[in-house]
Amino acid sequence: MSQKRKNLSLPELSLEARSEARKWLESRRGELPVSVISALALTLQLADCLTSAEQNRRGLLTQLRRALGITPSSERRRKSGTPLDNLPDHKKRQRLSPLEAFLSDMSRSKRLAKWYRKLARHHDRKAKKIEEAMVEFNEDELSAEVLAEIEAEQKESEARFELGQRCDLDCAPNAESLMTGSAVLVQSEEEKVCVDRDSLPRGAVIKQQFFEDRERLSFSFSVTKINIAVEKLSVQTRDGMTLVTASTEELGPPKSKVTWEFLASMAVLVAQYALPLNRFAALASSPVKVFKASEIARHFQYVASRFVAIYLQLAKDLANSPVLLGDDTSSRVIEVTKGLKESALNSEAVVPWAGYATQEQATKKLREMSTHHKDPGIAVKLAESLGFEFDRKDGTGTKIGFNTSVLSGRSDPYDPKSQIIFFRSHLGGFGNLLSVILKHRRPDNPNLVIQSDLATVNLISDPALSERLQVTYAGCAYHARRPFAIHQAQDPELCEWILHEFKGLAIFEGGLDAAGRNRDNTTAVRDTDERETWEQIKYYAYLIAKKWSAASELGKAARYIIKNYEKLTYYLQDHRLAISNNFSERMLRLERLIENNALFRQTLGGRFSLDIIRTVLQTAIAAKVDLQLYLMWVMSMPAEVVYAAPADFTPLAFARVKSQHIAP
Repeated sequence: MSQKRKNLSLPELSLEARSEARKWLESRRGELPVSVISALALTLQLADCLTSAEQNRRGLLTQLRRALGITPSSERRRKSGTPLDNLPDHKKRQRLSPLEAFLSDMSRSKRLAKWYRKLARHHDRKAKKIEEAMVEFNEDELSAEVLAEIEAEQKESEARFELGQRCDLDCAPNAESLMTGSAVLVQSEEEKVCVDRDSLPRGAVIKQQFFEDRERLSFSFSVTKINIAVEKLSVQTRDGMTLVTASTEELGPPKSKVTWEFLASMAVLVAQYALPLNRFAALASSPVKVFKASEIARHFQYVASRFVAIYLQLAKDLANSPVLLGDDTSSRVIEVTKGLKESALNSEAVVPWAGYATQEQATKKLREMSTHHKDPGIAVKLAESLGFEFDRKDGTGTKIGFNTSVLSGRSDPYDPKSQIIFFRSHLGGFGNLLSVILKHRRPDNPNLVIQSDLATVNLISDPALSERLQVTYAGCAYHARRPFAIHQAQDPELCEWILHEFKGLAIFEGGLDAAGRNRDNTTAVRDTDERETWEQIKYYAYLIAKKWSAASELGKAARYIIKNYEKLTYYLQDHRLAISNNFSERMLRLERLIENNALFRQTLGGRFSLDIIRTVLQTAIAAKVDLQLYLMWVMSMPAEVVYAAPADFTPLAFARVKSQHIAP
């Protein structure tokens, strides 16, 4: 027979009993081991929570779930956001003059910096108490002495922001406007709206007349049918009668029913705004002409073919940039997926890119096609200069990961308009693209800084280049921050402290933007304020590394900061660098949208066309030129002229010609 279990329930601890236990624990603090004191103190805290209000018990339950890793999906943070996410949006304000906006930004920057310093001091004091194994910590206000120290530090910091006399162009950050560019040509019209005299009261006399200026914006899609009367002349020559026809190439490509303006608008909407080809075909169709997606795809690839030489010229110009930024993301093309699957099943299967997998194969293919006077196509032309399929570092074969890499930099360090944003899709990574492009770097320009997320695939893969160049790798501060934001629920307190320090970095960088960056204030603020903040970040990373194993996400994140501390903080001594590599990540963000919408990417030809046009468009936006005017200018030029001198037709060349008020 089973023996009846005795009732093991314990009597509830009353408030008086808990108070007595707390006094006893305090009196034995010097006698008992720290582990015993901690366990008993936590037990008393648990008793307080269990006997408190329902709200506190729910909070305790949430903490227990997080400690056990049982976090409901509704509480999981999937995106890291930005360091300043939970601060009030200063952009939601009334329309201000440039001077008022400047003063408002500077005032906000000072308030945020002071708030950051006070809260950071609280976190630092509490962290040191915990490290000293003191269980209880008094959350009292900062003393008058500490507040005076913070005030003095703030005044010294504000003086550093005011250093320098001008904004240095080599300190200018990459503009956010590079993500989107105007796809429409803005025109102005004058309209005059008058009062209906008949609506005036009977007997009313007009004493004064004046007009108030107002603005309204109109936007519409329209299809214009152009009826062209093409002149034809019957001419008598020595060889007899011949027929001479006027050229329509000023309006559009030969043997086509669309104009250069049509092609330019299509390229911008499809490549820059991820408009699917079938939707654009429906948008452009009318009773006059019905377009199909296949027809739009041919037009899209035609536009790309006209910019191949410029695309490759931009790669050469990019090779000599003093600072290069980059990243990559996985991509999908149906032709590549099928080719890899067939080659995995059958070793003798021929993949679609077999003729241009390497630069050597592409060069051979190009010669063969030229001998037979055939167009080799975009894929072969690009692979001759950039390659396509790359070997693995371990020598076990070729890579099978199809990625789109982005590489950006300035061809002129002192001209922000010279920014080049270069896209390339290949069976390789960012490091492979770097190695190919840097072969064009001048021998007298060996010093190079590369900013990326420090993954091994982002390093230069060519040993010969590594020996010839003096490369410095810089990390991304916000890449180091991201895991603490995503996994904050696992350790809310420590993660909050380290995230607050990253918030401080963002506040200081925002203050430089508000004040106007130059070498003096950028160097002073970073070498003092931000370096102290980074030291605190490293201190918190050591605390997290002690608490969390290397197998945990927080443990990995903390050890990443400790291991790569010099690379993550390199930007502090180089005024040309941004704090993060977020610009490159934003340039690749549109890839996900295009991947879902751009159904034409069934072939590599379509993918390469997208790379070319996106490179040209993003670089043109950086050069601050009108996208449509630039595209139409290049396409209306004879193709052989552009191929002969592509450097004269880059977006920067167009911008400089326009700035000289010379009609291109």
